[in-house]
Parts: sequence; C-alpha cells; structure tokens
Amino acid sequence: MERNFSPIPKLSSWIVHRLCKEELIEEILGDLEEYYHESHKVNSWKKKVFYWFQVLNFLRPFALRSIIKTQNFSTMYLLQNYYKTSLRSMMRNPLTSFINVVGLAIAIGVCIWVYAFVRHDLMVDSHHEKKDQIYLITSEIDREGETSKFGKSPRPIGLSMAQDFSGVKAMSRVDDRNVVMKYEDKVFHERLRFVDDSFLEMFTFPMTMGESNPLTDLNSVVLSYETSQKYFGDEDPVGRQILIKFGSQQKLFTVGGVAEDFPTSHQLSFEILAHFDNLQLADEDFSAVDWTKFVRGTFLQIPNENDVASISGSLNDYIAIQNEVQKDWAINNILLENFDGLHLRTRGIRESLVYDRYYEGRVSLPFVAIILFVLACLNYINIAVVTATKRLKEIGLRKAIGAVRSKIIFQFLSENILITFFALILGFIFSITLILPWFRRLADLDINVHMMHWDLWVFLLGTLLFTGVISGLYPAFYVSKFETVQIFRGSLKFGKKNPLTKIFLGVQLVLACIGTTAAVMFTQNSNYQRERDWGYNQNSVLYIYVEDESGYQKMANDMAQVPVVEAIAGSRNHLGKSRQNVILHLPDKEFEVQKISVGDDYLDLMEIDLVQGKGFEADRASDNTSVIVNEFLVESMGWAQPLGETFRIDSVQFKVIGVARNFHFNNFYYEMAPMIFLKSEQEDYRYLSLRVEEGKEADAFVELRKSWLKNFPEEPFFGGHQEDVWSSFNVQLDIMEEYNKVLATITVILASLGLYGLITLNVTGRSKELSIRKALGAELKNLASAVGRQYLLLGLISMSIGAPVSYFLIKANIDMMFPDPRPMEMWGVVLSTVIILLVLLLVLSTQIRRVSTVNPATGLRVE
Repeated sequence: MERNFSPIPKLSSWIVHRLCKEELIEEILGDLEEYYHESHKVNSWKKKVFYWFQVLNFLRPFALRSIIKTQNFSTMYLLQNYYKTSLRSMMRNPLTSFINVVGLAIAIGVCIWVYAFVRHDLMVDSHHEKKDQIYLITSEIDREGETSKFGKSPRPIGLSMAQDFSGVKAMSRVDDRNVVMKYEDKVFHERLRFVDDSFLEMFTFPMTMGESNPLTDLNSVVLSYETSQKYFGDEDPVGRQILIKFGSQQKLFTVGGVAEDFPTSHQLSFEILAHFDNLQLADEDFSAVDWTKFVRGTFLQIPNENDVASISGSLNDYIAIQNEVQKDWAINNILLENFDGLHLRTRGIRESLVYDRYYEGRVSLPFVAIILFVLACLNYINIAVVTATKRLKEIGLRKAIGAVRSKIIFQFLSENILITFFALILGFIFSITLILPWFRRLADLDINVHMMHWDLWVFLLGTLLFTGVISGLYPAFYVSKFETVQIFRGSLKFGKKNPLTKIFLGVQLVLACIGTTAAVMFTQNSNYQRERDWGYNQNSVLYIYVEDESGYQKMANDMAQVPVVEAIAGSRNHLGKSRQNVILHLPDKEFEVQKISVGDDYLDLMEIDLVQGKGFEADRASDNTSVIVNEFLVESMGWAQPLGETFRIDSVQFKVIGVARNFHFNNFYYEMAPMIFLKSEQEDYRYLSLRVEEGKEADAFVELRKSWLKNFPEEPFFGGHQEDVWSSFNVQLDIMEEYNKVLATITVILASLGLYGLITLNVTGRSKELSIRKALGAELKNLASAVGRQYLLLGLISMSIGAPVSYFLIKANIDMMFPDPRPMEMWGVVLSTVIILLVLLLVLSTQIRRVSTVNPATGLRVE
C-alpha cells in the first residue's frame, strides 16, 4: 500500500540533499517522512524536537558526502609541488635568491616603518573618548588682504556660549603661564595650564593617583606623570603641598591627583593643571568677562552633531561684541573645529593649542617608501626574467604535458609569493631591529609596531599579496608566453635584448640618482643654513631671565664687576626668547608686526646695525613714542623716506627714528618678517644680556650662575648662551642631513644589488659566447667592451635623464622648506651622477674580471 505522508519541511530536505551522500538521500528522506508524520499527528512540540534531533542524527560521518572536492586537493598538491620547485631553485641560485629576498626585505622593512609612523600619526589624541563631541572655537581675521585663522579666543566667549546654547553640554577655557614650582629643595620653571574643572570630564586623562577630578577644588592641582616623577619620584604625592609662584604672587596648592602617563600618540598634554579661576594670581587685572583678553583656546562639548550647525549659524552677536571692544582683532567669522583629527588641520590655524608635528613625515615618508618599493620590485622583475633562462626546459616540459598558460602564470605568482613571504619575515626583523630604533633616535619619536594590533596583520598580509603579485606579474606573463617547440629547439633569444628589462634598469638608476642627489643637495643646504648670518652677532653673548626690576638691578650690578664682561643691556623681550604681536594703524591700512621692547644699549650689545636714523638714548623723553623699524617693514610699506613716518599702536602715536638692518628673530624655516623696536623702561626689564670677551664665555657663565645663586638661592636659573637659542634648529638640520644620507645609501644599495644580479645573470647566460671570443683570442678590452658596452650606454642615458629630474625635483623640495635656500649649482648633481656611474663601473669590473679569469673550456662544455 502506498504511503501518503505530508511533505517534510523544506529546510530539512535541503540539509539532506546538501550534506548527505547521493546513494543514501532517498532512504534518509523516507525515514524522515515517517518521523515527521508521527510528530505531525500528535502536534506536540516534544515530537517536533524529536524530529529535528533525528535530522541531525542522520548527519553522521558515514552518511556525509566529501565536502572538500578533489580539485581542491589537487590544487593543494600542485601548490606544494610549486613551492618545492621554488625552494630548490632558490637553493641552486643562492646569489639571485639573496638579491631578491634582501632587496624586497629592505623595501618591506621601510614600508613597515612608514606603517608605524602613519599609524602613530593617525592615532594622535584618539584615546579621548569624547573627541568627536569636542570642538575648538576658532576665528577668522583679515591680515594684509589675507584671511588667517586663529586658535586663540576671547576669554568670555566660552561662558557665554555655554549659557546661551542648550546644545553645549560643557565648556573649558585653556590658558598657559610660566611659573616657578617648589617642593622642598626642588625648584624648577614649569608651564602651568589653567582649565575649567570640566576639562577632565571632556578629555580622557585617567588618574593613576588621587581623585578622578581634583580640579573641583580651587586649591588642588593635577600633575602629569612625568612632573610627578620629577619632584616626588615613585612616592605618592597626593595630599602633598607645593608652592607655585606667579611672578610677584604665590600660593600653596595641594596635589589632588597624578594623571597616567600620556599615550605615545598625543598632542594635547600638560605639566600641571590648575583651576581657571586661579589665573587671577598671574594676571593682576583679571576679569572673566573681559572681551579684550584672550585665552589660548576654548573647547565646547556638543554631543548632538545637529546642534553644531545651528550654533555655528548663531554667532553674529559674539562677533559684534568682539569687534566693538577689540578693533585691532576684528574678526570676520567664528568657527567650530572638531577635535577629532584636529592636528591634521592645524597648519591653517595660527596659535593653535595642538599643532601638526608630523606634517613633513606624513608628506615625505610615503613618497620614500614608494620609491624604495619600486626599486625593489624592479630588481626582482629584472632578475626573475633573466633567471627564467635556467628554467626553460622545465617550462617547456610542463607545457608539453598539458599545462596551459594560466597554470604557468599561477605557478610563477605562487612561487613569488613564497619568496616575498621570506622577504616579509626578514623585512619585519630588519624594521624592528634597525630602522625603527634608528628613527626613534633620530626624530625623538616613540613609534613601534605591536603584534596585538589587528591592523598590523592586515597590513602585513596586504603587503605580502600586493608585493608578491606586483613584483611577479610581469615575469609570470612574460615567461608563460613561450612556445614549447621554440624552447626545445633552443631557438629562443631570451632576455638578451629585452627592452623592458633595460627600461626597468634605467628607472632604477634614475631613482638612485634622485636619492643620491637629495643627500648631496640637502647636505650642502644644511651647511649653508648653519653658516648664514643672523643679522646680529650672537657670539660671546649671554642672557638670563629675571622676575622684576629688583632682580635685574642685582644681577647687573654683580656682573658689572666681572672683568670679562664688556657690555650689559636690559630688555622686556629678547631675540629668540620673547616677542609680541601688535597691529600698526596707518591712514590707509592695518599691518601686523612683531614687537621687541628693549633698553637703550640693547641694539649696540647685539650689534644690530642701523642703516638710517638713530637709536634710543637714555633720558630722552621723546623715545617713549619713538620706534625703530627693520628694512623689511620699510620695503613692505613702500616708504621712500621712512624717517619721520608715523603710525598708531592702540591709542599711542609713534614716529620712526631709525631703520635697523634686517635680522632673523625666527629660525631659517621662516621668512623674514616686519619687526619694530620700542623703548622699554627699566622697571619692565625681564632679560639681562651680557657681551663678554671672546673665548671667555664659559668663565662669564660660571660667574653668572654664582651671582644668581647668591641673590636668588631658591629660584631656578633660566639663562644661557645666545648662540644656543637656535640649537634645536641646528639639530633639525643634522636630522635632515642624516635622514637623506641613510635613504640615499639604501637606494644605492638596492640599485647596486639589482645591477649586480642582472649583469651577473647576463654574463652567465652569455658564457658560451664569451668563451668563444676568448678562445679566438679576444683581449681584455674586447671582453670588457662586450660585457659593459650596453650597460655603460644605459647608465649614461639614465644619468642624462636622472640628473635634470633630480636637480629640479630636489630644488623644488628645498625651496618649499626654506625661504632662502642655498643657491643650487649643477656640480652637486654631477657629483651624484659620478657616484652612480662609479658604482656601475665597480659592478661591471667584478664581472669583467670574472670573465677574464674563467677557462674557455668551462664555458664551452656541453652537458
């Protein structure tokens, strides 16, 4: 009797058809129909569960079909065979294997270095949990016809916006002052940051000791981990009292907390945090609602992104208030800059709390990595193409037994990925043991790679596949196109006159020329910048910072008694240490300049020459409204007769009485800028400058420190040699010079490896031809011509292209970095091309010597 059961569920039927063997499907489905019929009649959930249990019970090993198909096993065995063949080939050709692996390893090592740098750069300040909700208030101001964006903001604007807009959840003003901090016998100059108590709630600065937010107490401060170590070592400083001096004011604070050590990738940081209201100790005329005063930055927390647009469109009232009371800083617009990734945008923001420290590296390092990667891949391509001459019979045999072109391509690509895998391991070791430690020392930047970061593994896998495919694609396609008949007849003229191989080699030589030229020209420019005239005599000059007029007078009196001191001068500001921005109001325009307030003898002491007019004099009342300008300001204003010209600063009218020769008050990365000198009263002096006998600077400095210890035994000393003011600039020049020399060395090594490998293989492939030449009586010069003629010609052509390209490329780069670079001459490029050609000749000479010493019988032997 025929059964008439209800159809079983489609899912169970699909599972059986998909997973069970074909010969068992009908039997299994029949049994499942019976089970399902029984459970369907009772309509019990237990029976339905029992039915699905039976479905799973049938999925036992004996009933399952083979999930891994035979062709997958075949592919696996095929890959295994390819890798065995590749390893044997590498062992038979150790020289070419070494060149391929080392060349790729160097390039991959550099790529890992660039990865670590870029990751470090992108992770700057990313640890702040609310970074996407925080906005910095910025303003746009017109200056000399151009719009500039500023990071500083009016002191009251943050409070006003927090009160006026419900979308603003929190606000914090940020301002900095130089202070003196003392604990027991430890006294140092520090940078104190005033913030509102919401600062620690907006930004993520976890406390390693103390309360989570000690700034709710005006008498508490928060120390960075580094500052805590500096004063207290490993002791717990929470609850300890420290004395902080704000000029003439001082206050005892209690350490309320110590922040955890900042992540290596950070820009926003601090040494000491104190509540913003304590700013009244540093500013005698402090007022929280004074729109004429600025703070270094104001941050708003706006959780809802939609509120940002509505708030940004409602700021005209603040603009009107600001422009009414601050006509020198009249703003066009107020903008909200998101804190997330802010450091990437700060090159367009003046006086920003965070800055783009890594811009040069972000621009140059990927470019360097690309050049070295191209060099290494071209090395591999050239050598792989020529190496294939030794595998022609293997390729022909594979084709003869049925291997199609796609299989040959797959074979060579898979073998290349294996070689790249070895290069990846070596490159990783090379990067973490050599490149990264060198760069950390060079740039004072704590970058590293961490094995626990998933993006590192993604990067390494991507590098492996990309490098393996890119470097092996052309050789695989090139080799796979050969016909079987031609291979076995021996009629192939393979690799000897391959034009693309020569193009690749030419590109390598051009890139090596660029790298070498960069090292030569940057070294020349660095030496030029070190020897440039600053516009004043900084040699044999010492300086020291004093707190007030009394301090200046005590130090000046003492140092006047030192025999080696030739001149003494006081000033409110000092070259390289302190200056101010002011706005000059002229009848037809406003002009922003830098101002230095100095005493009567300051210009003479610094040997700043006047090209017109006169300097300041003691007891001349008119000097209080007189000004000395530099030549650059005269040129900018277009004054034919600058003496007697007038302009207004704030509400005071000033008259030009002298013109100073141009001098640099910034390092040479910056253009010359307009500068003015105003006369400072002695009561405002904050710097004491000394000119001493040449060669006696060390003795005078010892006397300066003795005088300081005698007069101010509990105050930290802040002074030094004027020639050391720009020591950091000289360090940067040294870093740049070393950086370019190392990169040039790497490019030359890569080019040399590729050149050596290619010429060696070429000579090996022509051993029979060269042996015949030698047997017929060819002399050394004939052999040298036969081996080197094509490479010398290629080298000369490459250098004729590489020399002008290198010159204009490196010159444009240096011109972009330095406003006044060293005038570039072609002999620097000539030196680079000579170095490359010498390397080429050295490589050729090794092979010519090898050919000249080999017995012709060895080359003519037929196996």
